[in-house]
Amino acid sequence: MDLPAEICFEIFSYLPVYPIMNFRIVSKDTVEYAKRFKGSRLRVKSIKKWNTCFPEATQANLSGVQVCLDDLPYLTHVKDLDLSLCCPYRERNTQSFGLSWFRLPGVKKLTLMGNIHMTDEWLSHFTELEDLSLSHMNLNGSGFRNMKLKRLSLISMSRIKDQALMGLELEDLTIVSNRHISDEGIRQVVGLKKIYLSWVRQVNWVGYEHLPLKEVFLSEIDVTREVFQSIAGVPDIVFSQCHFLETAYELLTKLEYLNLYQCTFEETESMTKLLDLEHLKQVHLTRCPALPPLIQEKMGPRLKLTHREKWP
Repeated sequence: MDLPAEICFEIFSYLPVYPIMNFRIVSKDTVEYAKRFKGSRLRVKSIKKWNTCFPEATQANLSGVQVCLDDLPYLTHVKDLDLSLCCPYRERNTQSFGLSWFRLPGVKKLTLMGNIHMTDEWLSHFTELEDLSLSHMNLNGSGFRNMKLKRLSLISMSRIKDQALMGLELEDLTIVSNRHISDEGIRQVVGLKKIYLSWVRQVNWVGYEHLPLKEVFLSEIDVTREVFQSIAGVPDIVFSQCHFLETAYELLTKLEYLNLYQCTFEETESMTKLLDLEHLKQVHLTRCPALPPLIQEKMGPRLKLTHREKWP
């Protein structure tokens, strides 16, 4: 059956890579669609077959795949590459497990997780990288400065310290579970617009007024007036599992969205000051102590409560 082109495109847009590879394509339109297919996050099983089916694909998930030198020609167009748990074969005709042969300089986005063979020296050759995600690896970040990074995600990267962030022109930074990175290191990333911090033990979030931040996620910190001063110009703020020792909501002059998840407070009456903020659109409390009914009534539709406790 030869379906109209628009229907074929719709069907193929919802199918994962593997079923599409088993299709017998008879329509010229669907053949052209396959040729123009840019890839997906679903894992590739055969690199050669994948490239034959989708020669213009720029996104490839090779997680868990053993890559060898013969595979590289099929990856020359790839810009978004996931090599999580990837174990490259050793070099041909040698006893070395080195990665000197593995060069894909055109990659813009790279994801690595648990790759024991990857080194900082190897990573430094990805000079065009703009988006890098690292998780559970033994790297110190010495090669970051050779890249054009705009987004960096570090999850359980225990060897990364402040020095790795120096001189970077990041706009988006995520750090989860780190005992070495401190306020001093993050403050040097002067172009930051979005930051996500969770279980970063050396960060108190003080002295960030100079950063052009638009979105902030802070977790497991003690919130003081100095913290409010550091986020005074941020429109979108999330506090997760934080304890509010002090409050200064009146300082949040650009605030539009405030999310509080499992937070505790010394007092809640000062939340009424949020009503005086010109740009405020919504305050969302999830699993937080219940607010007095009078405050809830005053905040009206701008207050959203999820899994709230009952007011005593």
